[in-house]
Amino acid sequence: MYPRIGFDIPYNGHKDLISYYGSFGTQFVSPTCQIYLSTGNSYRTTFHPTDKENLKLYFATEEGNSKSFHIHTPLMLNLANLNKPNLIDLSISVLKKLLEQVHDLPCSAVLHFGATCKSGSTPVTVAEKLDQLFRSCSDTVRSRRQPVLLIENSASNGTKMGGSVDDFRRLFEVLDHSYPLGICIDTQHSFGAGVCSWDNKLMIDQYLDEFDSLKPKAVRLLHLNDSMVEYGSRTDRHESLCRGKIFRPGIQSNLADLLDSCLDRGIELICETPRQNYSVDWQQIVSILARNR
Repeated sequence: MYPRIGFDIPYNGHKDLISYYGSFGTQFVSPTCQIYLSTGNSYRTTFHPTDKENLKLYFATEEGNSKSFHIHTPLMLNLANLNKPNLIDLSISVLKKLLEQVHDLPCSAVLHFGATCKSGSTPVTVAEKLDQLFRSCSDTVRSRRQPVLLIENSASNGTKMGGSVDDFRRLFEVLDHSYPLGICIDTQHSFGAGVCSWDNKLMIDQYLDEFDSLKPKAVRLLHLNDSMVEYGSRTDRHESLCRGKIFRPGIQSNLADLLDSCLDRGIELICETPRQNYSVDWQQIVSILARNR
């Protein structure tokens, strides 16, 4: 079983995805990727119908059936700001449209936990809005076996929730576990929040186990990023692998430990590092994956 590893890439249509998958000239992975369907202040979260049909055809082929992708939802969405009920309603509407469109693709959507904006909201608030979202979705969305929506942790920057395991615990205590909901962990966010330094395999497994204790196999995606800033800085600043404060290079490194843990657990990985250094990051990953080949 090859790990699913990839990068955050620009998207202007289905040909971008198919071309990206074809660029992987290694036998060590089944490619995945992450795309944004909207940029800036846009709330667009749907494919052009022709794009979706072409993607369905591609993923049904022998070449495409081992691949996947992820959609990062618009950064403006927020289920936690009680001071802006219209924004919450808009966020639920946008998310519903997206989940209805992608539930039959090998795809999940990634959503930030949410920012309180000093509105007095809590993780329970977010859980109640997620419950409202899933109740509004069709049975085909709610009955999907694999998670269709992943909640991402934060660096505890500003008023953002989701920096601690306890925030996720309070979320999952309220929600129906039958919902197709999982977790996305960003390594830099955990580091910036001061909750995991990713030093060694024991620490990595203990941290991931805390999330999986909330719901079996809760962690489905990991954003693999190094950090420009110090541990516990409560700042979200990504850096290329082994050029920041988290990861060390080499086949005996904590980066190798993390890749091993993710492979054992079936967790997919996406690099959101600076795009100009993707080729260097890729070589760091391939050198580790190749060690046992």
